[in-house]
Amino acid sequence: MNTSSKILYVEDSPENQVLLEFYLKKSPVEITAATSGNEAKEILEHEKFDIIILDLNLPGETSSTELLDYIDGQVPVFIMTAMSLSEIKERVGMYDIEDYLIKPVKRSELLQALGKVIPELNA
Repeated sequence: MNTSSKILYVEDSPENQVLLEFYLKKSPVEITAATSGNEAKEILEHEKFDIIILDLNLPGETSSTELLDYIDGQVPVFIMTAMSLSEIKERVGMYDIEDYLIKPVKRSELLQALGKVIPELNA
């Protein structure tokens, strides 16, 4: 079992970051948070991740779609946003997205979705 799967959570809301960390507190994952696309790109230049969880409404110079271009399908991406599914697909439907999570997300929904890539989360 991989005891430290790495997740990059790109989210500008501190409250949502805390909630995700709470949901995954007892899980075999290490979470790194970035509050903007710029910060996420800097982190990705130096670290590798098993999963990226991405909010679509990011502040700063690097938008979520620019970040998806940068990731270029090399890491499974989960979109977590308050937008409707049709809005999400309109914005990022052309990208290889592992799954879409609509806020507010329940812990069970999060674990089920991430468990597609990290099976230990389904245990």
